This record gives sequence, structure tokens and C-alpha cells, in this order.
Amino acid sequence: MNLIQFQRLAILAQDIFITRLVHRPVVDSTNNLAIELSKDDNPDGLVVIADKQTGGRGRRGNEWCSPEGNLYMSVVFSPSLRVSNNIVENSLIQLITLMSGVAIVDAVDNLTGIKVSLKWPNDLIIEDKKVGGILTESRYHASSIKYLVIGIGVNITDRAFPPSIVNRAISLSQFTNNTISRDELVFEILKSLDKWYRIFKEQEVDEIKGKIINQWKNYNCTIGRRVRVISDVRTITGTAIDIANSGDLIVQAEDGNVFSITSGSLEFL
Repeated sequence: MNLIQFQRLAILAQDIFITRLVHRPVVDSTNNLAIELSKDDNPDGLVVIADKQTGGRGRRGNEWCSPEGNLYMSVVFSPSLRVSNNIVENSLIQLITLMSGVAIVDAVDNLTGIKVSLKWPNDLIIEDKKVGGILTESRYHASSIKYLVIGIGVNITDRAFPPSIVNRAISLSQFTNNTISRDELVFEILKSLDKWYRIFKEQEVDEIKGKIINQWKNYNCTIGRRVRVISDVRTITGTAIDIANSGDLIVQAEDGNVFSITSGSLEFL
């Protein structure tokens, strides 16, 4: 990110939720740096952007290939801004993850016209291949969540994927003849996140849930698919039949039993 683009982003930050903006040419992980910088009392609105990651990671410790040219960004949200007895912490984490996915899909469409789908819980998909992902990490004070770090990675220009993922990964540039600017995509994602985060902070819990889940369903490629879900307690093979207002995936197993899954990894069958 050059100086002019950074200044543009700083100007944008004055109108949206950003309270602190950090850019680094190289980091091990934008999430790691965001967590390190969030030791202040109120990290809400911190944004960390890097040109390259040397230790990018996905869910469950998976490595995230992070060469220069793609988008690597972390955003910090403080759930203390939404205190309610009607929303449990796991649901809060899940809803913000799904909200972030919706915001990214909106941003990509606005900038490029490319249609991205959402695979539960945190993958950005084109033609059943992964074009991006979201990694949500939480930090606690006492027994309550202090803040959430939303790590966002999007493949923009990378065509030379490692052999281990070449059949499962894809980039935005493969769907347009136009050059996609990483920095312009950053602007669009942050503006879109601002729109959804305002909804999250200002509206009633049930209304928030309904808006996020309904829009997520509009963009999803998960419901109706045969899936295998590996959670902390079991592995379930069956059909994804719905997303609950809590953000849980509802799966009907092959034996007919129905399960509500809060977190886990999912593969299409």
C-alpha cells in the first residue's frame, strides 16, 4: 500500500468505524499483530493490513498461503458494544463471522461484479473452490469476551497455488479481464463492514440475527448440499438443511437425526 492509498484510507476512516489503521509490508499474521496491538483498553475499530504474511493461518491451525498481491487484513470488533442477556457468546462470535462474510461478498460484487458464495462457517467460494476465508479469534477478560479479531484473506491475483491446494483454491482475477486493485477491495470491504457493523450495534438482537442470517442464506452455497462436518465432539455426514438464527448449521444425518452444529470444519460430498 503506497502513501497515497494509505492517506485515502485514513480519510475514509474518519467516516466509518475505524479508530486505528496499521499497515505493514510483511507480518507473520495480521491476526497476531492485531491481537498484540489490542492490549489497550478499547481496541474496537483497529484495522491491520499487510502486503504479505509469512505465517498466515486458517481455521484449526491450517496454513493460509499468503504471497504478495492478495488481501490480508484483520479487523477488531469489541462485543462490549452489544451487551444483551439474549445473546450467548458463541452465538455472538458466529454472527460476527457470518456478518463479515456477507460484507465481503457485497464488497466484491460492488467492485468487480464477481459473484462469491458463502460456505459455512467461514469460506468464500467460487465454483466450489475457495477464493477467501475468515478467521475469527476471541480474547477474554474474566469470563466475558473483550474483543474479536476478524482475519480476512482473499485471493486476488495468485494463480500459482501450492500443489496441496491447487485443486481447491481459486482467485478473483480468473473471473475478470480487468485488473483488481487490492487497495480498492480493502476500501470496499471496510465500507461494507461499516454498514453491517452499524446494524449490529444499533438494532435489537432478534432483528440483527434475522438480517444477517437472511442475507447469508441469499449468498450461501451450503444449504441443500451433502456434507461432512467435523466438530469437536463428532463427525456427521448428511445434508445441510438450514442455518439457525444463532448461526448454527442444521444437518440431517444419514440416519435421519438432526443436529445443530455451532462450530466445525465442513466439506462438500
